[in-house]
Amino acid sequence: MPRFDRARCAAELRKVLNGDDRWYSQTGATYIAAGRTDGKATVAAVERGWVPAEVPEDSDGAGECRWEVLHHVADRLVTDTYPSALDAVRAANELADPAVTS
Repeated sequence: MPRFDRARCAAELRKVLNGDDRWYSQTGATYIAAGRTDGKATVAAVERGWVPAEVPEDSDGAGECRWEVLHHVADRLVTDTYPSALDAVRAANELADPAVTS
């Protein structure tokens, strides 16, 4: 089974963010992510959310990253899936400010 390619996902995300100071990066053994500094959303490529693609044999089994945007709607955590880091970051940037409940 093709493996989760952390380096490829990280490079894709870094390219999209390219110095945007509204974001900070997060990494772990099985995920690559960036969070909005205002708490609006997190964009992540995680191993459990990765879908192996049909890839050439010489690619060492690396497939495409599937991107998730985690954000809150009222008091509920919502996860939306996007085909690219660019689509995910755009969607996260378009979200309304998070609702604060007390």
